[in-house]
Amino acid sequence: MPDYSIRSHVCRIFDRYILKETLLPFFCGLFIFTFVLLMDNLFQLIDYMIGKKVGGYLVWQVFVYTLPFIFSLTIPMAVLVSMISAFGRLSGDSEIIAIRSFGINPLTLLKYPLILSLLLFAGLSLFNGFVVPESNYRLKTALVKIARKRPSLNLQERVFNTIHDGYTLWAERIDHSKGLLTGVQLKESLRDEPDRIIEAHQASMFMAGDTLVLHFYDGEVHEIDRRDPSRYRVLSFSEYITKIPFPSERKGGKISRSSREMNLVELFKRVKKQKKKKMVWRYLLEIQKKFSIPLAGVLFVLVGAPIGIGMRRGGIGTGVTVSFFIFLFYYIIMIGGEELSERGMVSPYISAWLPNLFLIIIGAVAIRKGIYGR
Repeated sequence: MPDYSIRSHVCRIFDRYILKETLLPFFCGLFIFTFVLLMDNLFQLIDYMIGKKVGGYLVWQVFVYTLPFIFSLTIPMAVLVSMISAFGRLSGDSEIIAIRSFGINPLTLLKYPLILSLLLFAGLSLFNGFVVPESNYRLKTALVKIARKRPSLNLQERVFNTIHDGYTLWAERIDHSKGLLTGVQLKESLRDEPDRIIEAHQASMFMAGDTLVLHFYDGEVHEIDRRDPSRYRVLSFSEYITKIPFPSERKGGKISRSSREMNLVELFKRVKKQKKKKMVWRYLLEIQKKFSIPLAGVLFVLVGAPIGIGMRRGGIGTGVTVSFFIFLFYYIIMIGGEELSERGMVSPYISAWLPNLFLIIIGAVAIRKGIYGR
């Protein structure tokens, strides 16, 4: 009885010790991966604000509404970092051997990490189900506002830019802050209408409702009839205006939502109402992802600990490096499964849960090999 009491007391000490060892790597991993995924967006946002003079408030909205989706990925990644870092250090410092000397199976040390990962799973499921879709929708709304304010932002210099079906635009130089283009060519190729090429020294562009307005200065309009090439006309102008209508993304005064921008309640309603198999699968895939990705955090506990013990090398740097490659492979399987499901080749239930099945197999093999002392 005394031995059992001592062993129980030692287990509690080790439980608290393991919990303490995993917390710092978790937050460090969360910060590092979030920063890495934000880097590309940060440069673009700085360019929006400084180079292209988009309003600071709109830029701030884009930044804030980008974060929830990134957190939905980086939180499970941080769990993997914490487990590999903590157990790698314990193994490298021979503390795993010391734990076993007390007759304690290292597998029991996963009690608190598993409890916390299950709480994260519950929280992330709600987060992915309601917060992320709303933030994706508000991000889309902010980007639409930016595109309407600066329609030239999506154009590149000295590249044939397809701005709409039948409309291709070339510009030698683009001043995004003013929406001013220099050395412009616009090719119009519309059904049942002659082909036209508009060449101009300069042009300005802006949105008027759902219509893109291009105001050309000092140029020519070349028009040719496809059915009768001999009918060729050239018109010189000092000013010329053309309007390109865009199909409205608004329904009832609001921007429409895609499946990524619908919460769980909305997705279940769409599944019941939708008749087309392809659309039903798309909605089902989004529903499954809202639970499969959070569950990866739980599975990373079972995968990360044996990997850390087997490596016998800890530290946040090691944890981040190994976690990156594991999650990269996980992400490739996830994206590949989504693509197959979108094409109607694989059930959304299989494609959404296939990456987690991969993690379960890795964790089971690691435990079976006796890394935990079994």
